[in-house]
Amino acid sequence: MTNSTALFSQYMDVVNKALVANKDDAYGMVVKAAEKFYDGKEIGVAVYEDEPSKPHDYYTVSFHGGTFHLLERGKDEADSTWKLPQRHMEEVVADPQAFIDHPARMDLDWMKKRVGLNG
Repeated sequence: MTNSTALFSQYMDVVNKALVANKDDAYGMVVKAAEKFYDGKEIGVAVYEDEPSKPHDYYTVSFHGGTFHLLERGKDEADSTWKLPQRHMEEVVADPQAFIDHPARMDLDWMKKRVGLNG
């Protein structure tokens, strides 16, 4: 596992823990809507340094059971795209509990917008 893949896996672990820990709060509505919207679909994650239009790494994930699941590393055809700043992943992994306790600090607005929760 490369350092980049390790960072991405750690980031996804924190995101999943935050979604599970907050499923009875406002994020429960996001999770339920996302499960319906993304059922059976693949989400391409484009990781970038400074410019969202110039990603340097790609992953494919799925969303089911209220959490994200890493399918593979690399660019592939996906049903949806999530542009993720590397700096944000590093911040989340460096202080995971802060993001688990306050999931609104995570970069999930893209998901809320796509499922019709423009929160």
